[in-house]
Amino acid sequence: MKKIFLAVLAIVGVCNTTSAQYTPQKNDISVEVGFNPFKGGDGVFKLDEDFQFKARWMFTDKDALRFKLGLGIDNDSWTTEYTDGARYADDNTKDHFLSGSTETKNKRTALSFNVGYERHFPVSERIDLYAGGEFGFGFVSCSGEQTTNSYAEYYDLNDNGKLLGYGTINNVTKFEKQTAYNTTDPTASRDFSVTRFTVAALAGFDFYVYKGLYLGAELGIRFANGKTPKKAYYTENNVTNSTTVANNTTKTTIRDYSSESGISTTTTIEGGVTNTTTAYSGTSLNEGSTTTLKFYVDPCVRLGIKF
Repeated sequence: MKKIFLAVLAIVGVCNTTSAQYTPQKNDISVEVGFNPFKGGDGVFKLDEDFQFKARWMFTDKDALRFKLGLGIDNDSWTTEYTDGARYADDNTKDHFLSGSTETKNKRTALSFNVGYERHFPVSERIDLYAGGEFGFGFVSCSGEQTTNSYAEYYDLNDNGKLLGYGTINNVTKFEKQTAYNTTDPTASRDFSVTRFTVAALAGFDFYVYKGLYLGAELGIRFANGKTPKKAYYTENNVTNSTTVANNTTKTTIRDYSSESGISTTTTIEGGVTNTTTAYSGTSLNEGSTTTLKFYVDPCVRLGIKF
């Protein structure tokens, strides 16, 4: 009886082992959604390129073709309010008090597509190692808008701080295909759009928790070459309204500038008289290229379905 019982247990064990084959086999097609839970961000809404859609086709028990689509959406919006706590002298006769706010909106969209090959080395029913390579194409598009509204009061230091006048400034800067950061700094850095090609050698593993559900990590070395478009430019529109208290006169100054054309147009409206001047202020078109060669590690959670 004991021998029969042990034989039954052995048969059950073999059956369980056979049915517990989780690693992929020939003609299996898997569709994955992967994301990186270890990478954070400060934006209002972020969807990194680490959020990837991947398909794998096993054309043999150990060989597979992989197709990967990466998507990244990054939208930021914030407002900074500021007030000069004290009056700062413009010269020896005038002083001013300034307050205002700056609102910044940035948008960054990234899209990539990769095709590659994997060689699989299953080491158990649940653990699958693989190595291979891939090449791909992608682009990053950036745009942003920065709006500054400020209010200034001007005083005469030689006349007991008499109010001379006040003015408001509405400054809208729209960045085409680039994004402004550190917006309290007028010389803020900008993130330009770029088109890039990549080639990578990779290795990784998948641990099958239950059939189509598995966790994994991938590492490799990636070469990337990118180039910014010539149309990396920005436009400015400045509107300044000022009033002189002594004679109650108002003045409006409008300035438009495009870094693509380099033309600056200034319109002044004062006392019912309009004057317009046009000047060439110089272009600021940004074009460049980047080349990188670096190791990478992608610890991802992959949710996959095998057909």
